[in-house]
Amino acid sequence: MCDFANGLAFTVLFLLLMTLPLAAAEAIPPAAADYELSLSFTPDQSRLTGTAKITVPAGHRLSLALPQLVVTGSLLRDENGRENGLQPTGDVLILPAGPTARTLFLSYTRTVAEDVDNLISPAGISLTSNWYPIPDRPMRFRVTAALPDRFSAICEADTFPLARKGNTVSAFFSRPIGALHFTAGPYTIHKLQVRENLFVYALFFEEDADLADGYLQAAAQYLRRYEREIGPYPYNHYVIVANRLPTGYGMPTFTLLGQTVLRLPFIKDTSLGHEIVHSWFGNRVEVDYSGGNWCEGLTAFLSDHAFRQEKGEGVIDRNESITRYLSYVHPDSAIPLAAFTSASHRQAMAEARRAVGYNRGALLFHELREKIGIPAFTEGVRGFYAANRDRAASWDDLRKSFSGAAGVDLDGFFAERLTRTDIPDLAVENIAITAVDHRPMLSLTLRQQTEKPFSLVVPIRIRTMAGEFNVTHEMNDLVTPLAIPLDQRPLEFTVDPDQTMLRQLAPEELPAVWSRLLGAEKKLAILARESDRELFQPLLDSLGDQGLAVTTADTVTNKELGENDLLFLGLDQLPARSLFGPPSPTTAGLRLDVRRNPLNPDRVAVLVTSGTRQDTH
Repeated sequence: MCDFANGLAFTVLFLLLMTLPLAAAEAIPPAAADYELSLSFTPDQSRLTGTAKITVPAGHRLSLALPQLVVTGSLLRDENGRENGLQPTGDVLILPAGPTARTLFLSYTRTVAEDVDNLISPAGISLTSNWYPIPDRPMRFRVTAALPDRFSAICEADTFPLARKGNTVSAFFSRPIGALHFTAGPYTIHKLQVRENLFVYALFFEEDADLADGYLQAAAQYLRRYEREIGPYPYNHYVIVANRLPTGYGMPTFTLLGQTVLRLPFIKDTSLGHEIVHSWFGNRVEVDYSGGNWCEGLTAFLSDHAFRQEKGEGVIDRNESITRYLSYVHPDSAIPLAAFTSASHRQAMAEARRAVGYNRGALLFHELREKIGIPAFTEGVRGFYAANRDRAASWDDLRKSFSGAAGVDLDGFFAERLTRTDIPDLAVENIAITAVDHRPMLSLTLRQQTEKPFSLVVPIRIRTMAGEFNVTHEMNDLVTPLAIPLDQRPLEFTVDPDQTMLRQLAPEELPAVWSRLLGAEKKLAILARESDRELFQPLLDSLGDQGLAVTTADTVTNKELGENDLLFLGLDQLPARSLFGPPSPTTAGLRLDVRRNPLNPDRVAVLVTSGTRQDTH
């Protein structure tokens, strides 16, 4: 870090650094920017050099986070031209409020080394975290960048492609944002018109250019779809950007998808739509995190779940969501939905927290739609977006919108599902078939096996010789007796057959899947012999040591087999044969066979076969 004692010397240096990038600024609309950022790169050294000019109005303070940045100079100039040097304290620079408007100039460097969020290399540039002085409030950004030869770039901007003069690009974003992202590389640029005044673009590397048309067609369909469902697309363009790093982010005006992810054939039919919905929810309507993150659940419901529903797989998708929740969320890891804020994979108990935010959140919206009906739900979504554009919205704003659209009080519904850590658990008792006025009557008692009752709308499907039909009953107490008159004697009935809500599943509803082992609190790996440990060590390492014990076939007890979720490493062992019979002929590669644990139907057993150590990576 350099200390500039001479303000004039720093001013000259700053202006020299700014000269080249600002040459193209004339192409940018003359709207005021709070934050002007100038960038240049040394790709073969993984280094970024930046200069920032930040306008601070009179009476306002400013705090800048400087994580992993090396500040090379700083200067504060007031509106009367007086200049003062400034020095950060650690990774933070704090500017107290002053009586006049001021301009802060800051120069810095950032070297990217083994960074999972950022990349500066001859193959591409991707900057998504801790790469510029981060202000403590949203700002309007103007960015200019000197790029390597043959590179194109994108960041949040009002227009695309970015204004360009030689190798220098310029961008301006007129909406204040809390985070800025910048990506550049040797891209090919592809373009498709969605409607009048709206185009979608693909910035793909040359080796993936053949994928561009499929992505453009899919993106155009999503944009048209969600304009109908939510409201007009909130920006001037949409860009699908390939990244050398494995990302899946949705930013204002573009999505950043890892190159390896883009090549997966299902991404444009699933994840792309999810990221596009974030244009409305998460970007134009931001999240008020003080009351929890509603955005991931709503986005997952409007995209991921909706796509499966339209393919006739809605029940399967909900079963997978409930199973994932039950696999990862246990009494010691459960948090209320209102406490979910971050979707990061790096947080403690990430899978449990993501199951709350994504799965429990999406299931809340499905249950809500079942409760108030599709027309009211659709009106609630559109009204919520219209009322909350350009502001941070909360769960309470959602509640108000859906309550208004449906004309019902939803205070209790949202309070239960946002603040409670338990979930509904239904049982059926006192089943009887009687005759009333010469007609069959099905009598039963619904019981909630929770300490306090939930307010539920419970569907029941009844099958008779004439066919199937559905009835629904509201349930607000722990015990609810029902008497259902029928035209014919019932053959069978099922409570909540389509799994319309997040609830405890009966053993026959809960499939044996890999996630149940991953999320198990007690799991036991059984080696056929101790000498096999090296073969399976990569797999054991990937599972971590939380709740995992390892033993061998000759020492494991029947009690241990019944008390744990099981991982049989190699099938040439007596415990596996005694439970599942002789193993099937094996083929090359790693094979996972997930089954119910015969000694405990609430647990699973995974049978693993592998030919080489490399298969287990």
